[in-house]
Amino acid sequence: MPRSGQSIDLDLSELLAWIDKGELAIPDFQRSFVWPSGATAELVASIASDYPAGTLLLLENTGQFTPRPFDDGPAATPSPRYLVLDGQQRLTALYHALYGRGKSRFFAHWKKLLDDDATFDDDAIEIRKATAKKPADEDELFPLSEVYGGAGAVRWLLSKKDVQLQTTLDSRFRRRWIESIEKYRFPVVMLRGDTPMEAVCTIFETLNRTGIKLTVFELLTAKLRPHGVNLRDNWAATLERSDIIANFQVQPEDFLRILGILVSPKNNDAAKPKALLKLTATDISTYWLKAEEGLSEALDLLATSCGAIEWRRIPYPALGIPIAAAFTIQQTRGAQKGAAKQRLRQWFWCSTFSEAYESGQSTKMVSDSRELTQWLAGGSPPKVVADFNFEPSELLEVTAPGTARYKGIISLMLARRPHDFHDDKEITPERVRAGEVDDHHVFPRKYLKTTGQLDAADCILNHALIDRATNKRIGDNAPSVYIAEIQKHWDDQAVRRLLESHLLPYEPLVKNDFKEFLTQRQQLLHDAIKQTAQGP
Repeated sequence: MPRSGQSIDLDLSELLAWIDKGELAIPDFQRSFVWPSGATAELVASIASDYPAGTLLLLENTGQFTPRPFDDGPAATPSPRYLVLDGQQRLTALYHALYGRGKSRFFAHWKKLLDDDATFDDDAIEIRKATAKKPADEDELFPLSEVYGGAGAVRWLLSKKDVQLQTTLDSRFRRRWIESIEKYRFPVVMLRGDTPMEAVCTIFETLNRTGIKLTVFELLTAKLRPHGVNLRDNWAATLERSDIIANFQVQPEDFLRILGILVSPKNNDAAKPKALLKLTATDISTYWLKAEEGLSEALDLLATSCGAIEWRRIPYPALGIPIAAAFTIQQTRGAQKGAAKQRLRQWFWCSTFSEAYESGQSTKMVSDSRELTQWLAGGSPPKVVADFNFEPSELLEVTAPGTARYKGIISLMLARRPHDFHDDKEITPERVRAGEVDDHHVFPRKYLKTTGQLDAADCILNHALIDRATNKRIGDNAPSVYIAEIQKHWDDQAVRRLLESHLLPYEPLVKNDFKEFLTQRQQLLHDAIKQTAQGP
């Protein structure tokens, strides 16, 4: 075997033969084959055209994972040589097409591929159900399953009675296209069986081009299964028991981080992959339900007091982890719990607007868990709370929707439960989650462009939570125009209360004074941030 992590080229024919002999298998944490037949046809066309089809990642099998066979393939041997970590979907697709397995069969329209300027694309491939009768135009189709799963392309050629046709097919079809498939080689990164788990994750994420990560949760699932623990079943049960964890769409990898902190609270690396992969079956049985309860309480706090509606929309999702760990470790009841919630809420806002989690999150969430636990027990406040400072002018720099401060302002506004401009209904997390409400410009961009004030158009100060119907009505109109429309139906005091619920100043809006609007809104938002960061 080559040096671990070294890339070599392997014949496609050899890789598929390993599958057919059960010598190449899949770790049982990998998902099943999900590609539609059209995607398989596109891949075969790429292979026939000798286009690159990505790198494969194989791991020497030393019993670290439970293997399973490829979908619709033969049973794996008791101890297959290699496991596929990246490339399962591609190899399964090619095995099905070129060995004649699975629910579909693939045929090449050879007549479309004889011209010098012909291209082998998915249009040159016919897809039929495996149970379909022989096609009427069978003579015009080459069964791609003949490449490896049948007698081969040469035998297929010899079945043609016309000698001239045989010659044409051999030179213009078989040698040009089918030989490309037969001689195709994949770049393959081979990992030795003793490669550390965390290195496997890193290498996978470096090579993977589909956006799918080989997560710590999947690796730990495979590692613990021989010990009688099925993390997938555990997680499914958690989602069944806790509606709030399910609704927040918390990632199981983040739940493992909470477990890691509970198991080793003094280890600053407890939330990193290397430590999480050392969690044992005993750790899982001891802390799982405790972590689940702590996370549920943390999410309830974030939902009711911090304007959070989903895990991904929390300014820093990692903030939920130390809060959950602190709830779990420092169990409180009655008035103590109320005081604990106030402190955790204060820490959340200070961490958000201090941008405390811009880097070093894995280490920070562990140390913050300790500081929060000590604070809840009567100790000194965490440094991020004690030293909090936020200048009003910093709000002018908040323009990117994906940043923590931007999401923090939106969460802060939602926590205030503002009312919509359409029918004065409270804007709830459920309405935002359903897409009925989103953050939109208060002074429309087009209006600001026509008045030469576009520079600060996308600043968070010029954004508010506005329902879909109102946003359409606003269009490109100046604020004075759409507020006058609202005042036709509501009295002046009602309009002022509505704007106040969004921390929007009334006078600059009805006067279309964008500069003064920015000044007043900046102060209103800064006062709200200061109030939440200072706590009770």
